Amino acid sequence: MRIQSFSESDIAFTFGEDWVVKKYDDHVYYDILSGYGLKGVDFIGIYKNERLYLIEVKNYHKRSYSPVAPDLSDLKGVSPPLAADMHDKIGDSLRLIKIVNKYLARKWWYKISLFLKNTTRSQTIKKDWHFWNRVRELSENAQNVFPILWLEMDPLLLEQSDQINSNLISVLQKEYTKRKRLPCKRLQITSMGNNKKGKVLEDVVAK
Repeated sequence: MRIQSFSESDIAFTFGEDWVVKKYDDHVYYDILSGYGLKGVDFIGIYKNERLYLIEVKNYHKRSYSPVAPDLSDLKGVSPPLAADMHDKIGDSLRLIKIVNKYLARKWWYKISLFLKNTTRSQTIKKDWHFWNRVRELSENAQNVFPILWLEMDPLLLEQSDQINSNLISVLQKEYTKRKRLPCKRLQITSMGNNKKGKVLEDVVAK
């Protein structure tokens, strides 16, 4: 295992040695799957080979290089559109995992390689197909799947927008849960502001 670093929505993310992570829109399958009309989350990650994390990043901080303030419209109202968008992305991501594995299953080399891997009972995730096979295995048990919304908010913008509920996180979680039930755990919401140790997701994973 190795430390992996990514940039998403002007935020630097570092995943430690316990993680294997793929950034969806940088992956070779992104172009293949774009024709299906499905929207995947920003990161798909395996933690300690035991948990599957589906991570979407939203950054509403005002950018120093842009004179335009962030669009907060998807955070407003009694049923913020972000909750529906997050729900759809988690559902789509689970479908994408199945599509990728169906694609791999049609490859002659994959069937042979998977047979050999299962025969040796190897748990290593060194190759790309190792990752997608393990993601599929974990996704088949709802208890192993953890949806994460990484929500970065600009305190000043929040103060200036009285249309945004002060209990935004609770509202988003409630609206997400009210929708058609997904076969995975309740939506967890975190941010750099909640991450005092500087270790990405460590606080969330520890729960």
